[in-house]
Amino acid sequence: MMRQELDKLISDTVAYLHQEKLLPKKKPKPSPMLEKIEKHLPHVELSEAPQGVVILLSNDEDLPFLKNLARAIQDRLCPVKILRENSNKDLSTFTLILSQKEIELNHLLLKRAEEYEKSPEEKKKLWGQICQLLKSS
Repeated sequence: MMRQELDKLISDTVAYLHQEKLLPKKKPKPSPMLEKIEKHLPHVELSEAPQGVVILLSNDEDLPFLKNLARAIQDRLCPVKILRENSNKDLSTFTLILSQKEIELNHLLLKRAEEYEKSPEEKKKLWGQICQLLKSS
């Protein structure tokens, strides 16, 4: 058998074994950032490393809560920036956008800070949504 034919046979065999799920594909070792996300949601398959989160500030009264949220995301998941809603920054470079108002880009719509501060369940739900969206992006 010629070398070319042997390489083709090996390639076809490996492809068949992957197709039949008899040979698992090698997964690259996740980055430390992704390992942190996996720790919070281990049942969700990771696709790639998050590039970061942007939080759009539309109401100054919510700034203390949003700073705490940003710090939690930064410490546990990935980089975060807080920007004013009317900022000219290109938001398409971020993996996740958190905003209190509807925008054209893909984002998570936030409630007013007082609603999260009154209800620990809402705060917990928000954290789960953020982790889920970062893992699936």
